[in-house]
Amino acid sequence: MSRPLNVLLFAFGSAGVNAIRLLRSAGHSLTGCFTHPTTPSWLPSVQDECRRLSIPCSTDVTAGEIAPNMSSRPDVVLSVFYRRKIEIPFLGLGTIGAFN
Repeated sequence: MSRPLNVLLFAFGSAGVNAIRLLRSAGHSLTGCFTHPTTPSWLPSVQDECRRLSIPCSTDVTAGEIAPNMSSRPDVVLSVFYRRKIEIPFLGLGTIGAFN
């Protein structure tokens, strides 16, 4: 296995939940996650999965709940079924890059 990556994830829906599970099972760590608000009938929920795994998660990139920290930059910024354009400073955080 290559070295574990530190990932900042932008995700939504079942694709997002699957991405979280696959990244974790591959040994990668998630520094945080941004998602869209969901209603209780929309399962599975990225927020619920993050809560279950103690991954910081927010539905608002402007709230500062998961502030970009340049001293502990993620290796990768990853977007999985995220429905909004990811803006700077988030796009430039990944030391390897940002991928959709």
